[in-house]
Amino acid sequence: MKVDLFDELGTALLRLARHPGRSRAWLRQRGVTCGLVGLERIVIEDKLWTPREDGAPAFVFAVLDGPHQCQPPCLPPRDLAGKAVELIDLAAWRPSAPAEIYLREGNADLLGDWMLPMTRTEDAPLRLFADPVEWLATGCGGIVPIDWKATAAALVGFDDVVCSSVALGERLEHELALARRRATPKVPAIGVIEAA
Repeated sequence: MKVDLFDELGTALLRLARHPGRSRAWLRQRGVTCGLVGLERIVIEDKLWTPREDGAPAFVFAVLDGPHQCQPPCLPPRDLAGKAVELIDLAAWRPSAPAEIYLREGNADLLGDWMLPMTRTEDAPLRLFADPVEWLATGCGGIVPIDWKATAAALVGFDDVVCSSVALGERLEHELALARRRATPKVPAIGVIEAA
């Protein structure tokens, strides 16, 4: 059955609007004011989430293919010039572990991937955040890894990456070292066929 991402995002946005209480306060205390964050009860299986009433509470937000305006929230989401951007997935995180990001359909390796080409052309350092809370609180001006292997592969060749913490920088160094090893082509052994 095909997932209706707009419908599920709308449901999560309404749930947060109807029951803001501690959830909205939790977001605001951390500087998150983006209107495209909702609330849902979810179950997780193989890094994907599914809405279910007996699931654990989680924040849900839109994974878009470009920068977008957070206020006022609008569906379909629009970029800063008012042009529609594509909703490619829904991401969820639990307040107890915001760095653990789960996708609804598995269509993204990192949040903010539109920043990769923009940063290369602007000659500015790319900002890397540990979780969606930090990222949303700073206006989505950087990226957040979902799949570290894919994120590290995308960052090979970048001149400057600025991390939101020392621990995140150390994790990135480790992942980039692994990516460089994976990217090194294997050189075959060369032999000569002996003439009979």
